[in-house]
Amino acid sequence: MQTALDLRASGKEVFVVADAVSSRSPDDRHYALERMRHQGIEIVTREMAAFEWLQVAGTDLFREVSRNFLR
Repeated sequence: MQTALDLRASGKEVFVVADAVSSRSPDDRHYALERMRHQGIEIVTREMAAFEWLQVAGTDLFREVSRNFLR
């Protein structure tokens, strides 16, 4: 969270992959994601990022990414 907030404060566009972050407490994770969202940080999921990066489903690369990282 601190890194994301620092990057945002320096004017960067920041994305955090929600299902790739954790905390010792589920409540701390929840509130950290909410805090970042309120500071203008985009909260996304692995699937959202993969679809944006790959742009096209149905390719060998998409199937490989889906099989290895999204399931």
